[in-house]
Amino acid sequence: MCPRKSLQTRHAILQAAYHLVQTEGIAHLTLDAVAKNAGVSKGGLLYHFPSKEALIKGMIDYVLSQFENELNKEVAEMGERPGKWTRAFVRATFKEIEEGSPMSLGIFTAVATHPQLLEPIQSYYRKWQQRIEDDGLDPALASLIRFAADGIWLAHFINLAPPNPEQRKQILERLIHLIEEETS
Repeated sequence: MCPRKSLQTRHAILQAAYHLVQTEGIAHLTLDAVAKNAGVSKGGLLYHFPSKEALIKGMIDYVLSQFENELNKEVAEMGERPGKWTRAFVRATFKEIEEGSPMSLGIFTAVATHPQLLEPIQSYYRKWQQRIEDDGLDPALASLIRFAADGIWLAHFINLAPPNPEQRKQILERLIHLIEEETS
């Protein structure tokens, strides 16, 4: 199979898996259902993901790398400013909420079905937390800002009385303002 076609097929399978979890719930995430929704044979799906656990791991790897790419893009736009990682994390997290991207689905699917798959998520978060602590801000303040962003993200995705869009915008502005105050 052509590498580009293989990558497109893999992406279609992952998108079908996200869509299935989002529309029908985790309980309906089966290899047969994903293959059907992706428009591939079950054998084609198994070529890319030999088990349901491998598919879920693929979902997690994909969303983490997408979020990491978003962070890196945000950081690159800021140059060498103190607080750039903290700003990038907050902005990327709020963008995740606004766009309804699949990161939460990947994480919650892992937690619900294969808790041992949390390790890659934990590894990314340890790396992100270290970058935030080494960001030129007071590490306690930078951590507080990160945990606030994570809390808003969690409240939104599991519907724990999340802030409305206007409140969320105000919270984002306030968090960025805290970073700006610390670096001025």
